[in-house]
Amino acid sequence: MSLLTKVGSFAAATTTGAHSVTGVGFQPKLLFWWGNGRTTDGHNAYTGGTPNTDQPWSFGICAVSGASSDQACVASEEDFTAGGPLYTGDGYHVKSAGTTHGIRFDGTPGTGVTLDSDGFTPNYLDALNASVINYMALGGTSLQTKILGAFDISGFATGNHSFTGMGFQPDAVILWGGTVNSAGIGFVSSTTSRFSMSNGFLTNAAEYFRSDKAFVCMYHETKDYEADIVSFDADGCTINFSTINGAASGNPMNFVVLGLKGVNMKAGTFTEPATTGNHGVTGVGFQPTALLLNSLMYPASTVPQNQTAISGGGASWAAGGTDGTNQGAIAYRSWTDGCTYLSRTKCYGSMNDTGTVTAEAAITSFDTDGFTLNWSSVSGNSDVLGYFAFAPVGGTPKSLIARNRHRPSGWQF
Repeated sequence: MSLLTKVGSFAAATTTGAHSVTGVGFQPKLLFWWGNGRTTDGHNAYTGGTPNTDQPWSFGICAVSGASSDQACVASEEDFTAGGPLYTGDGYHVKSAGTTHGIRFDGTPGTGVTLDSDGFTPNYLDALNASVINYMALGGTSLQTKILGAFDISGFATGNHSFTGMGFQPDAVILWGGTVNSAGIGFVSSTTSRFSMSNGFLTNAAEYFRSDKAFVCMYHETKDYEADIVSFDADGCTINFSTINGAASGNPMNFVVLGLKGVNMKAGTFTEPATTGNHGVTGVGFQPTALLLNSLMYPASTVPQNQTAISGGGASWAAGGTDGTNQGAIAYRSWTDGCTYLSRTKCYGSMNDTGTVTAEAAITSFDTDGFTLNWSSVSGNSDVLGYFAFAPVGGTPKSLIARNRHRPSGWQF
């Protein structure tokens, strides 16, 4: 059964309007993209000045179902006045400074971002600079996708809530949402395989990562929303919300559910190794052909971490991805920090509050039960990472196995 994957990058357009990205090699059904406003690979150190002046981050998702596009974007770092809401009307959104829009794609279903035979075409509403945007494209005949929402769940009672309208029983879901000052995302492949993470902003910064919850979202240093998966249903999914404080905090929550079906998918977590070199992650259950990585760059915890408790301080996020050959990673730290990182030769990178790169990893191989990363540096903090792996049902194509086996080191796209 078919699953096509490609990781790449492109420079954002510097003029508004439609600008195509080609060379994907197929028509995507699902796009992930991640960026932080950097125009070149590298990292910057914090040089002082006013905190929270917007070292931005965005993780956007665009999916197609039928002949129309369902689009949404979570931009979890804007500035601490505007916060980091979920932009359901945008396909990608990174601020530049303060409340100024930097790069912003129209997210209108069917017209905002078109998915083309050899790539995709964003319609830019704002085009500040040629910042680098990494992407992962997935397609093929087997993959089914559907985005539901956005829903304002701030008035929900705690307990089970069903989300319907997918048109199929999902094999995995991605949950994401945001308020005026926070954002969260969760990756779920079963009732026992999931992880979720959130930044909270405004007066104080805080972070929250759970390997046993499907969705979390912060308010300042407090859990605003916390939920877990109950079941994948014939037309959607059921989610149990154990914490809903939106009405009390006065923060409406835009909540979106992305349903996925037809391919192998696995959500899981692992701990950054203590030593450099090759380190394998097993237990995936299949040989991946694409891999997403996310981290808040701190060790595992069952309670939110505020800005004084976090090693390095402040709100932070790291994201990366690879198709076994191509890869790309970003990271940022904010609050008293204001540091960003971009690499297109690594699939993961982290940094501390001074802007020093503390850990980097590149893909070595996709293995029969997981993947191996080569760590050129490690932080020594035992940071926890979440992964979301994809593969076609029925095994990895031999062409990909051969491609990984003979992949030259230092590959850049």
